[in-house]
Amino acid sequence: PDLLLTAAQIQTSLGDIDARVQTQLQAIEEKIRELVPIKG
Repeated sequence: PDLLLTAAQIQTSLGDIDARVQTQLQAIEEKIRELVPIKG
């Protein structure tokens, strides 16, 4: 199966949790870009 399409979203009265693989990879990418800026 395509992991990027795997859904893991939970909605509760306290808020929503988005644990999709795609969302986690985006968060990792953003943090890497913060820590290691690309020089042009």
